[in-house]
Amino acid sequence: MLAIQKKLTNTFYALISLPATAVGFCLSTQVATLSWILSTKYDLHIEDVALVWLAGPLSGIIAQPIVGMMSDKSWFMGGRRKPYIIIGGILGAGMLLALPELSWISESTGATVFVVAIIVSLLLDMSINVTFNPARAIIADVTPPGIERTKGFSWMQVVSGSFGIAAYFVSVAFGNMALIYTAAVLVLLFSIVPVFFVQEPRVLQTETTEVKEVKSDSSLKDGFVMLFPLYGFMAFGIFVVINKMILKGEWDHLQTNFMYACLGVSAILGTICILKGKQQKSNINDFQKILLAHAFSWLGIQSMFVMSYFFIKEKIMPGLGSSNVIADTFSGFFTEDKPTAEQTAGNILSLGFLLLNFVGSLLPVLVLEPLSKKFGKVNITELPLRV
Repeated sequence: MLAIQKKLTNTFYALISLPATAVGFCLSTQVATLSWILSTKYDLHIEDVALVWLAGPLSGIIAQPIVGMMSDKSWFMGGRRKPYIIIGGILGAGMLLALPELSWISESTGATVFVVAIIVSLLLDMSINVTFNPARAIIADVTPPGIERTKGFSWMQVVSGSFGIAAYFVSVAFGNMALIYTAAVLVLLFSIVPVFFVQEPRVLQTETTEVKEVKSDSSLKDGFVMLFPLYGFMAFGIFVVINKMILKGEWDHLQTNFMYACLGVSAILGTICILKGKQQKSNINDFQKILLAHAFSWLGIQSMFVMSYFFIKEKIMPGLGSSNVIADTFSGFFTEDKPTAEQTAGNILSLGFLLLNFVGSLLPVLVLEPLSKKFGKVNITELPLRV
């Protein structure tokens, strides 16, 4: 174990923040470039772009909880979290490099650009979801409970948020293609390099100072049981993938009705999950309710990711003069090129998310960490419900 890990130096906190930073940088790049590149370079219509984005959440619903659970119970390649971080980083960097080459991949494989885009998006989001939970969990694994662990997550948010700002700045200043190649390099480095300098414990220290032994058996069945309230969302995602990739749209006439049916199923399963939790509390049920809340909230978040570029291009851009776009001043300063309408829309999108990440990177250190030191940990499950 390195001295910086034993002493919990700031260098060590920055080091263990890098895998989560890689995930955040990859996601920022996806948000900034995916709709843009599919629309401008490959001429996909907005509905097709939305379906390509659908592949990502589908992989997240399945992969993230299962991989998180499996990494808790596994140990190989010298770690519990390291293997997933390395695999996710390599996969993410590869899929980022594939984005500008979808046409070449399409010609080489004989598949349509739309199908290739779905596969690349699926694997890109899979890499994010494979890495996300292990990248966060490794911080808890190597820091003691209390202030040190809180500091670790605060550092993670600051470092990750700062690089998120940098990602959108690269997009605004140098263009989305520059961001894609920059992201591929950083994601690979930030995922691989830190694992060689961090020693994971063979046992996990819990908040109550009990030791949890590492188990070698990981059950996929347990993972799918966890996903019970999300079965409706999963069914719709699988339906769309089969319809578009295998049946070439033969079931298009059923898609809208099937979507409403899946939403209804999700609402029913969610109600069952909530009622079951009222009758008998359990950690599994609490986790399922969190998944349920996240699933419905992501309907709005995912819509923002998918539609922001098109909304800016089609609704905002027509009312703007070319000299009134602040976002274009960065690219004009660094490249001296006159941006196209598509590039301007991309610049506005990236500048908006840059400001969002700026707030997110400063809030933990300036506000949340001081509050945690003052008030300590608050168990929100014991707070009275107020309406």
